[in-house]
Amino acid sequence: MPSASASPSGAPWEWGVNGVCTRAGTHKALLYRYSGDLDGLLQAHATSADFWPTVDEVTGSADDAASASTEDRIRRFVAAYVAALRARPRTLALLAWETAARNALTDRLETVREAWSTEVVQRLVNVAPRAATLDLPAIGADIAATAQYLLLRRRHIRTFGGLDLQADADQDRQVGMMAQMVLAVL
Repeated sequence: MPSASASPSGAPWEWGVNGVCTRAGTHKALLYRYSGDLDGLLQAHATSADFWPTVDEVTGSADDAASASTEDRIRRFVAAYVAALRARPRTLALLAWETAARNALTDRLETVREAWSTEVVQRLVNVAPRAATLDLPAIGADIAATAQYLLLRRRHIRTFGGLDLQADADQDRQVGMMAQMVLAVL
């Protein structure tokens, strides 16, 4: 496991057993009792809705998604995805960190996100008659990358491409444009 000194400056916290237990203010015997080991703790954290949004959070329930129009489904997804990440500053810190570090935690987070992405695509797969001919995973990756990049930039940079990343109105413009781009492709 990497220690704080092995991770890049700005890593959210130390991911060794001792570092995690010290930060949590608990004894490592409890970590082993309830999580099995650090890998079990990482799995629990990576799959927690506190870390990553649930599929329902970004798409609505399966019934809601199935009954929504294509436009409503896409607009809801893009807006909910951005809002979900924006509400999770620790998640954004880990997303920034993983661009500079590859370790057990980033591997686990990637695995969880990929399974999540597959579920989201399955939930949205019937969004348009042309869906079967489109590369929905690539479209989803482009939207996720745009949203994540701008949210990561927003942490320390005020403007990007003429948009005020700190202004809700400009963020709303960007969210609307991401949804519009997806709808144009569909």
